[in-house]
Amino acid sequence: MKLHFGIFCMFLLLISCHCGMLENPIQIQPTLSPCLEEAFSWFIGNEEHPDTASFYSISFHKDNEEFCVWDDTLILIGKPNELFPKEGFKGYATIGDFKILFFDNQNLGGSFFNQDSLKCIDIESIIFSDTAFFLDVIVDDTVLQPRGCCVDGLAPFRINWQ
Repeated sequence: MKLHFGIFCMFLLLISCHCGMLENPIQIQPTLSPCLEEAFSWFIGNEEHPDTASFYSISFHKDNEEFCVWDDTLILIGKPNELFPKEGFKGYATIGDFKILFFDNQNLGGSFFNQDSLKCIDIESIIFSDTAFFLDVIVDDTVLQPRGCCVDGLAPFRINWQ
């Protein structure tokens, strides 16, 4: 009789724990903001030969002589080559079948990607492309504003993390 009562009590305890877990599900923040996913999707859709075996990148820059000299934050979305600076490597994530490396040397991208959900990889083990090409976007208040000659007619990407 004591055994049946003990099993019954454990059953009630397990049921109550399970119900409490369903009421408060864990909220997992997505890896990447939708505006960066949209910008990457546009980039990959306009690439001549998209390659799921290659690594692409998203990098954040400000006051960097190589990429920009203004106060706005520049985000480079593209395919890096061997000469691309590797400082600030945070990890990688995937969008569809494409592997995306994240570089953020000045920690500017905190509102655009969740670093906790990036996967680790040894940056030295990656074989990069011979050529580099990028979509450049400027963070401009509520939008990512494309810039450069290849983006004529491309509408800005609305910044929409939530």
